[in-house]
Formats: sequence, C-alpha cells, structure tokens
Amino acid sequence: MKSSSHPSSYLAHGTLFLCSIIWGGTFVFQKIAMAHMSPLLFNMLRCLISVLFLWLFICVYQRKTLYKKKFITDNEFKVGACIGVVLWLALGFQQIGLVDTTASKASFITGLYIIFVPFVLKIFFSGTVASWQLSMASLACLGLFLLTTSVHDFGIGNGDLWVLASAVMWAVHVSILGQYHRRGRVLQIAMIQMLSCALLSGISSLLLMEPWSGVLAVLPSLLFTGLLSGGIAFTLQLFGQNTISSPVAAIILSFEAVFGAWAGWYFLHEPFSLRNLMGALLIMLAITLVEVTNYLQLRAKRVGLN
Repeated sequence: MKSSSHPSSYLAHGTLFLCSIIWGGTFVFQKIAMAHMSPLLFNMLRCLISVLFLWLFICVYQRKTLYKKKFITDNEFKVGACIGVVLWLALGFQQIGLVDTTASKASFITGLYIIFVPFVLKIFFSGTVASWQLSMASLACLGLFLLTTSVHDFGIGNGDLWVLASAVMWAVHVSILGQYHRRGRVLQIAMIQMLSCALLSGISSLLLMEPWSGVLAVLPSLLFTGLLSGGIAFTLQLFGQNTISSPVAAIILSFEAVFGAWAGWYFLHEPFSLRNLMGALLIMLAITLVEVTNYLQLRAKRVGLN
C-alpha cells in the first residue's frame, strides 16, 4: 500500500477532492446548456475542446522531456477508439437525460456505475459477483426508487431512465479501461477516445437533424466541461491516482455525486424532497460500502502477501 504520510499523498488527496468538486459542478453546466443547445452537439463541442487541451498538453510534455516515442501508437489508437464508442454512448445518454431530469438526480444516478461494474465484469470478462455486492446493488435500487419517484407516482421519468442507461455505459467504460489501459499511455488513449466521441456525436447530431445553434449562449458551459472537467481535472486525476491507492482514490472520487447534488440544489434551486434525500443517502451509502469493502479486501490481500 502506498504511504499515506508522505507530503505528496496529502496533495494527491486534495487533488482528487478537487476533481470530485469539478465533476460534480459539471452536472450544473451540462443542465444549463440544455436550455440553449442540443445534447449531441454540445457533447461534440465539449469533447473537441478536451482533445485540443490534451493534444497541447502531450506536445508540451514530450518536448519538455525530449520524449522520442511515437506520438500515438497503433495499440493506443485502437484502445482509444474502442472506449471512445462507449464514451459516446455514456455521454450521449447522460446529456439527453439532463434535458428532462435535474442535475441533482443525475449526479447520484450516474454514481451507480460503481455498483454496476462487478456485473459488467461478470458479463464481459468472466468476473465474479459476491453476495455482498448483490446486497449493495439491492440497497442502491431501493435508493434509486426513492430518488426518482414520488408518493403519488411510482413511474421513473424518461430523463432519469436515460441517465440510468448512461450509468450502465459508464460501468462498461470503466471496465474496459481497467482491462486495456496498460496497452498504452493514458493521455494518448484519452485524447483518441475524446476525438472518437466528438466525431460520433457530430455525426449523430447531423443524422438526428439537431439545430446547430446556441454556441455563444453555452460558451461558459463548453469551457467548463471541455477544458476544466475533460482536460484539467482528468490530468489532475492521473497525478492523484498515481500517488495513492486506487480504492482510496475511488472513495474520494465517489463524492462527485454529493457535490453534484449540492451544486444543483444551490445554484439551480432544484427541489429535493425528503423522499429524494433518503434515496440519495441510500445510493451514497451503497457506493461508499462498495468502495470501502474493496479497499479492506485489497489491504487484507496485500498484508497476507507480506
């Protein structure tokens, strides 16, 4: 286990908390943008901004370190393009859902991807699902029900269903990335996935005949989501996760849901009933228990090996 007492580890913890705050705030900017622009067009533009930032960052890094390796290898291109397709679906479903649901609800529903990951690994990569993971999934489902329904209407809204579908795709994205990230450099893979997502979003927007307008009105949202969230926060995440253990990093990053809900309530004045609050707390409890259990199991395993 990486040391938690080294000064750089404290900086890494703070960096990951900053990432959680940025990504939580992203839901607000995504929601605001939907009043002026079509979902897929917005995704195309935000991803292009991220691509530009990552390209510049890679160029500066390679020049500063005199790095002579090929700018993008064939493996990096293949992996990036593959997960870019999944990213296109995840971001697309999420953005479409935000047309009809609130940023607060979307943040917690998106956080369910942590619950879905073991099931995705089971289906696609022959993983295993433990009984405690099934219990946490049941707890999260109860939380989802309370979060997305009311006393008088047990039907889940279309926007919430779209965001739930995006959470499944985020779980697929995380699972694939976990299996194949060692096949190349993370920044290069991230740039190709963003480029793939931008191209697919643009084509989808054209096919669905979305109106290509409202760019100036959503410029702050584009800059926040594309530059700060997709570029800078992602780079900060790399530093944080390279310094402290992955389970601890995952626990910190899961607070994105809390920051997103708070930002939606505070800045957009989104209503949050006691029933919704109970649902959100159950979802957060399930997510936290999953991450803490993963951390304890990994720690016990490493202690056993020593």
